[in-house]
Amino acid sequence: MLLSILSGFVYNIMNSGFIFFILGLIPLLFIIAFSGLELAIAFIQAQVFVVLSSSYIKDGLDLH
Repeated sequence: MLLSILSGFVYNIMNSGFIFFILGLIPLLFIIAFSGLELAIAFIQAQVFVVLSSSYIKDGLDLH
């Protein structure tokens, strides 16, 4: 939700004029960086979920 609000704000800035288009590239880079960070965190969470799930399943099958 926050990224959509910020991207709309950056879009409006970049459509205001040429100098604002150049200045709008800075927040656009931050939006791209935050999106990449969000994807990296999702990937790490998926890995942790898989490792913990497989560990719990293994313990449930081997110890009982």
